[in-house]
Amino acid sequence: VPAYPVAVAIYPDPPNLHWALVLLITCFTCGLFGFVWMFVQAAWMRKVNPNSKALFYYIAAIVVYVIMIGGDVAMIASGSSGTPSAGTSALLAVCGIAYCVLFIVAIFTMRSDMEEHFTGPEPIGLSLSGVMTFFFSILYFQYHFTRINEIKRAARFRGAAI
Repeated sequence: VPAYPVAVAIYPDPPNLHWALVLLITCFTCGLFGFVWMFVQAAWMRKVNPNSKALFYYIAAIVVYVIMIGGDVAMIASGSSGTPSAGTSALLAVCGIAYCVLFIVAIFTMRSDMEEHFTGPEPIGLSLSGVMTFFFSILYFQYHFTRINEIKRAARFRGAAI
């Protein structure tokens, strides 16, 4: 493990769960754990950087998603023989686009906040790939959180404070 400069302030360790375990639990819970874990990651980021907006964007994305599901359920419950009105279709399409945009903004905000934190207050020198962030966001972040926890644990063992 390479040596890194000592941080001025002590911050709480990132969420510590191996990325493969996050993937496995997410698969067994049909994706639900992934949603929960992204909030755990964003809440930790908010704790170490109170200006982080990632949690806000994740919450906004989930609210839009719930509205979208509610619209689908209402359409099915109305018994419209499976053919939604043009207005309902348009609203659901806008909600779908808004959800995707908010989620992408959330993950890239999280990426930016992580890079800022781990090159500034905790100078580990983190650099995250945009492509990996886009395709594997939560798992990719968790991979780096696990690696950062190992670096911090090794630094504590050596007697340094990072």
